[in-house]
Amino acid sequence: MTYVEMRDYSTALPYLEKALKIQEQSTSCSLATLADAHGNLAQVLLNFHHYPKAAQHAKRALDITNVTMLPDHSKRLMFAHILEQCDHEL
Repeated sequence: MTYVEMRDYSTALPYLEKALKIQEQSTSCSLATLADAHGNLAQVLLNFHHYPKAAQHAKRALDITNVTMLPDHSKRLMFAHILEQCDHEL
């Protein structure tokens, strides 16, 4: 079970930020993995009510999945939903 699944967001956040940084620097990281990293970070930031940062990561995840996934893919829809939630709160 992960910190996100346990809803221990304060512990999860620095690990997710570090993982994203590593994945962005990796030459072997897939776009799907990078989208997931941005999406996970967006979800945690949304739970902290850090809407601008959450929206930024959700937008990046959505941009990646727009290129790599079909429009009705569940992850793409989830990232779009996170972005909508952020936009609603801003």
